[in-house]
Amino acid sequence: MISDYVRGLQLLTQAGYKTVSDNSVLLRVKDEPGALARLARQISEQGISTRAITMLHQDNGFTVAAISTDNNAEARQMFKDTLVS
Repeated sequence: MISDYVRGLQLLTQAGYKTVSDNSVLLRVKDEPGALARLARQISEQGISTRAITMLHQDNGFTVAAISTDNNAEARQMFKDTLVS
């Protein structure tokens, strides 16, 4: 546990860890060309703005991506079958 969330993220990032804010939706998607673009398009088609998409991990043909939007609750609902967190 930390008392200064932002500073904690900075320290972990400086130590070489991949970090994302708690304002991200983590999804497991198939690791193939265009997969992240399709996610962004699906989000956009629902009237949600994408702020950032970051690939965090790739393994066994899948990617874990962190997505930040202006409506993460709706994004979580849209992709409830592929949620990591």
